[in-house]
Formats: sequence, C-alpha cells, structure tokens
Amino acid sequence: MEMTWADKMFAKCHDQGLEDGRKEGRTLGMELGRQEGGQEAARQILLRQLGIRFGNLPQATRQQVTVSTDLDQLHHWTDQVLTAPDLAAMGLDTAR
Repeated sequence: MEMTWADKMFAKCHDQGLEDGRKEGRTLGMELGRQEGGQEAARQILLRQLGIRFGNLPQATRQQVTVSTDLDQLHHWTDQVLTAPDLAAMGLDTAR
C-alpha cells in the first residue's frame, strides 16, 4: 500500500520530532552531568580540606557535606576552611 502525501509528511514530522527529542535529551543529560560532577568535585575538595584542617571529621559533618547540592554553599564552606577556628563556626554539624 502506497503512503499518501499526508502520511509521508506525518512520518517525516514524527521522525524529526523524535530526533529533536533525542538531541534535547542528550543536551539536558550532559548539563545535568556537568552540574552533578561539579557538585561532587566541590564536596570531595571540601571534605579533603576539612580533614586536613580539623582532623578526623564527625560523621554528622561528613553527612551534611555529602548530601549538600547547593554549589554556592559548598564553595562558601570551602572558603571558610581557611579562616574558621572550628567546624561549628562554619555552620557545620559537629554532633558525633
């Protein structure tokens, strides 16, 4: 059975829509990957610096840093490592 002009146009639009959707999905996936990668890198750097500065970290502090997804907050804490006298002064949970 031969396709009508309308069927051909529908198929073409459908295929183009799928391709556009795939491209958009790849773009969103890459952006989310970059964002999550940046957060993970910031968490690892912060934990390393906290350990160097303050020694063995309480589990509560590690947990607070590990679950944080706010990149600005992670950067703020990383900056504070240089001058804060202790974890509590940084606003980090120190409960054991």
